[in-house]
Amino acid sequence: MHKMVKFLLGGIMLLRESLEEIDDFRVKRCRKFELADIFLLVLFGLLSGIKDIEHIAEWAEEAEESIKGVART
Repeated sequence: MHKMVKFLLGGIMLLRESLEEIDDFRVKRCRKFELADIFLLVLFGLLSGIKDIEHIAEWAEEAEESIKGVART
């Protein structure tokens, strides 16, 4: 499939694949979430108009099931 079509049909996954390329320097045994997922949550929160990380975390917790559907499709 052509990359442009893939972007148009699944832009979130293409973005996630790009974010997965970022090195994660956190201690492996302490990682609860993938770094790419954290970046996507912050991006979604900012695009939703949320201005600080505490409110993004609250929003993500409240919308957990909806977010899982979008992030993993």
